[in-house]
Amino acid sequence: MKRSVTIIGMALVSVLAFVGFNKLGETLDKPVGFDPATIPDAVEYTVGIPKDTTLFTVDGAPVDAERYLYMVGYAAEMMQYYQFGGGELDWTAELKGKPLEQLLKEEGLESIKLYQVVENKAKELDCGLTPEQEAEYDAMMTKTIAEQGGEVTFDKWLLQVGLSREGYDRIGKTPYLFQNLQAYYGKMLDNDSGGLDEDEVADYIEANDILRAKHILFMTVDPLTNQPLSEEERAAKKAKAEEVLAELQASEDLPAAFDQLMNLHSEDGGRAANPDGYTFTSGQMIRPFEEGTRSLEYGEISGLVESDVGYHIILRLDPATEELKAAIRNKQHAAYMDSMMVGWLDNAVVETTEAYETLDLPGYLENLNALRAEIAIQDATALAELNPKATPGS
Repeated sequence: MKRSVTIIGMALVSVLAFVGFNKLGETLDKPVGFDPATIPDAVEYTVGIPKDTTLFTVDGAPVDAERYLYMVGYAAEMMQYYQFGGGELDWTAELKGKPLEQLLKEEGLESIKLYQVVENKAKELDCGLTPEQEAEYDAMMTKTIAEQGGEVTFDKWLLQVGLSREGYDRIGKTPYLFQNLQAYYGKMLDNDSGGLDEDEVADYIEANDILRAKHILFMTVDPLTNQPLSEEERAAKKAKAEEVLAELQASEDLPAAFDQLMNLHSEDGGRAANPDGYTFTSGQMIRPFEEGTRSLEYGEISGLVESDVGYHIILRLDPATEELKAAIRNKQHAAYMDSMMVGWLDNAVVETTEAYETLDLPGYLENLNALRAEIAIQDATALAELNPKATPGS
């Protein structure tokens, strides 16, 4: 189920991407332009109910108006962009066979239901944030607020998306809960299966056509201009490559000798970033290198392999590294977690309240846009007063 991972993983991105910031260089204690403290509850201001009003429950856990309406607002902006070309929402339109208001209402519910299910399961299994995760989140928030111009500017932006600090944090911390649940079920999966065995790793390598190799490269082109070297220079490079190859073929400890000679002679600019060799699949490396690797057994070296960039001596390596095994386990854990999410969402019991049934989404979004416009007007006026000589657009 791709949607679960995508939404949870995008939580912080979506929260920050929803509506732009107006930066006026505000200090912590001196708002410039619109003062966000004048509206303590954006939900009540725009839709007439307190932000903590329960709109529905998910498996008995209440979902408040603030988080739900944020999801609705985000979905509405995506629809404006993709369905209406950035223009106004057409409330008379039908999308996916449903009236626009009904579709928005349902999409908001499905999105926040996912978040609430994650919260519920994390609480049930004691998978809350660790002290390290709390510290990481706090550091991220400090950086975000500083980058956006300070506390007042950040609170002003939150007001424009209908969120309080508490609501923002609750949404923003959900990815950590999701990660912790995945780790919990991943550990359980490993315990039940006994972890990866060699056959699983080998099957994965074969199915994904994974290759791994090191090489010693003697370049026959200028690394700066990519122009071919002279015939004399090319001949000297080939002679040196043959000398190194002979030394490798005579070695009693091929892996150690290869590393030593690679570090001494290889002219591959990517070697420093790939000291343990290249892991790749079909089409990712130049053809002679790929074909030369395929022709070898694990632990075997090639003869001289010529390509457009030079002469290669290739040592084929077993791709079954600890890093690859960890990647395979992570994919298994993610797939298992997705299957769990599908079950949780399919079986989740949602009970709506009268506040949900009577919610006026067009009115909410109209009032929210009006609030944004008022903030923009007051900020623009304040900016003009701060910079009286500034010209529009300067």
